[in-house]
Amino acid sequence: MTLQRSNFRAEMEDNQFQQLQLAIRLSACEGVQQIFQTYSTHKHTQVQSTAATIKSCLEAGDTDSMTTLMTSPMASPPVTGSAKQDRSASLWASIDSEMYRHH
Repeated sequence: MTLQRSNFRAEMEDNQFQQLQLAIRLSACEGVQQIFQTYSTHKHTQVQSTAATIKSCLEAGDTDSMTTLMTSPMASPPVTGSAKQDRSASLWASIDSEMYRHH
């Protein structure tokens, strides 16, 4: 059974503990997926940029720049992206406030 299907079932059964547990697992999976996607996109861009630089150096016959490019570490551009609310945050807040009211 998928996490989303299990989460839906827990919601229908009003099992808040299971909902929270599944939401945390789902959040972790989504976080790993987002990190991998960001890393993959960053590396793809870096490879394309390096390939373009190498091509232009070869076409210009600029061996000094080629040597520098091959021996110096790559500078990383700043990572940009959008933050997404954790799936478990609203559920956690709801459970926390409900427990606070009962105590």
